[in-house]
Amino acid sequence: MDKGIIWASAALAIIVLAAAGCLGVAVEELDEPVDGPKGGQRDGNGCLGPAGYSYQEDIGACGRSWELTDPDIKKAAKIAADATGPKEGLTVVSVIAKECTGCYDVEFDIYGKRVDVSIEGWEPAL
Repeated sequence: MDKGIIWASAALAIIVLAAAGCLGVAVEELDEPVDGPKGGQRDGNGCLGPAGYSYQEDIGACGRSWELTDPDIKKAAKIAADATGPKEGLTVVSVIAKECTGCYDVEFDIYGKRVDVSIEGWEPAL
């Protein structure tokens, strides 16, 4: 298994209750490859520096700082990273706002494996 990552199941659903209300977060670990970062040397956090990824302390995952400048996108990435649990090499591939307020799809790469996180019901900053 890659870097000690154990895939307990193909899909995992997590519901997180937030103090301000009910926040729904669904995490799905897929066996299909992700179209994410490719090749190069990884740093101590598993981030691909040559591809522009570095560890984003405030998110808890690897990301490209210039892609994570919007505060709501950054917060959505953090919520999604927290839901996956701490994982070395967790890399934000994309954060897409859906049509409903506080709804996002976040795609991660973990050493070539795809993890999708769907967020609903979060109240972003206005």
